[in-house]
Amino acid sequence: MADAHQQLSGRHKTWLPTTLLAIVALSLAWMISSAFSLPARHEFNVIDWELRHLPEKWLYLGGMLIEGGLSPAEEDELLGSFLITSARIRGLSSPIDAPGDAPAQLERLQGEREGLENEVEAIIEGRLTSVLEAAGLESSLPFFPGARWVFPPVDFEIGQPPRVLSVS
Repeated sequence: MADAHQQLSGRHKTWLPTTLLAIVALSLAWMISSAFSLPARHEFNVIDWELRHLPEKWLYLGGMLIEGGLSPAEEDELLGSFLITSARIRGLSSPIDAPGDAPAQLERLQGEREGLENEVEAIIEGRLTSVLEAAGLESSLPFFPGARWVFPPVDFEIGQPPRVLSVS
């Protein structure tokens, strides 16, 4: 019976501080959120944006680890294709310059661009991260001083104006 009591009190010693910490953290979050007005539906919400885009980014990066990365020349070719396709889409979107079969071409080009989008975003993220690392803007992890990384990690999302936002 004494062993069972000691195990129970040992569990309480672990869970009690954890529970208290969670309660304090939630209370502080509630106080902070009540001090600031929440964004309206048409305003940007960084938490919502991160929740929507972060899983996509890590799933894509996980797939790239399995498949292997691209060479710099292949990256340049993809970036060029994306930019050329985007320029052609803009040209077809203008009713003055659009040929008669513009809707079909526009749909095909938009599909092409969507197929390139994740790779282009990852290329831009990687290149921006390299620039930040070269500038010495990386941090070490607590308890792992040898591990260096850019924090917060670069996350780039291509979107349609006016819903494009850079958060730094």
